[in-house]
Amino acid sequence: MRNILLATLLLLVLLMLFLINPILLPLSILAILILYYRDSLAHILTEIIMFAVLSSILYITVSNKAILVIVTAPFSNFKIFWTVLPMLIAWIILEVYFTRHENENIGWNTAICNGLMLFWAGLNILFSMTTSRYIFQKFIIMSIIIGYAAFLIYISFTHRYSPKFTFRLASTNIVYYFGILGILYAYNVILPTARSIFSSIILLCLILLTIRIIKKIVHNFASNE
Repeated sequence: MRNILLATLLLLVLLMLFLINPILLPLSILAILILYYRDSLAHILTEIIMFAVLSSILYITVSNKAILVIVTAPFSNFKIFWTVLPMLIAWIILEVYFTRHENENIGWNTAICNGLMLFWAGLNILFSMTTSRYIFQKFIIMSIIIGYAAFLIYISFTHRYSPKFTFRLASTNIVYYFGILGILYAYNVILPTARSIFSSIILLCLILLTIRIIKKIVHNFASNE
């Protein structure tokens, strides 16, 4: 339990550094990796290189303001925060759980819940259409999100496809990340421009790499105890 709390605290510190200046995040993670893996750095060298490259691309091609909008938007408005909160809590709890129980994977019931969460994000876009000038655009994106969510719920409930295939489609990180983006889009915080789409994809990759790195740090702590 102590390892999970340390990992969570570390994640919060990294997030604070990112909000102060995005370039501090990759530098801090590199420093942490060198400190804890100075004797066995080779087995996570790929993650280090990928994180550094993606961070550089994001920092060079997208302004700090565009990045911060996505990261800070859920906390800048109480109405948005209250809507995003269930997804954030569920995402964090699931990641902590699967970090602690590394031999487990998501099950059929978790896949159904992930589909329901994504469906909730799509409904928020539907509710916002009455007060938006992007009605046709929002209808298209809402249809994609709700359609995908309904598909996930159906194949998870009926076990129509193999567990491996279904659980990949219902990946917690993918579903919750794009679900939160859908809610931000519903509140007109972000728009589907080329810059926002590009920065969103790169940011997702950085989040996935950060989660992977933290899990390796936690496992390293556990193996040394």
